[in-house]
Amino acid sequence: MINIHNLHFVTGGFRAEALLAYQEIIMDAQIPLISTGVSTGVFTDNVRVWHNRYKYFFRIMPLNSTVLAIELLSYYLNLEDYLNTTYGATTLRCAILREDLA
Repeated sequence: MINIHNLHFVTGGFRAEALLAYQEIIMDAQIPLISTGVSTGVFTDNVRVWHNRYKYFFRIMPLNSTVLAIELLSYYLNLEDYLNTTYGATTLRCAILREDLA
């Protein structure tokens, strides 16, 4: 992808384990990588600690794992109120499957 298409930037990086696999290659090529979904802090920590190496990495969303969790919980609480009002339900059960793949 990098050598054949002469890219100006790369976007993607939703899953941490996938991003770990190709981030180094993109950083070697010194091409901006705009991450669109990975919330694992290791990627932005790399920018802070080894800035010269990872200065081409940008994460536009989510801000981080904590902010993402707060947003999800807020959504679920609002969803519970909506479903209780709309359908007369008294209990909404949900579970959060947390992955730490990095």
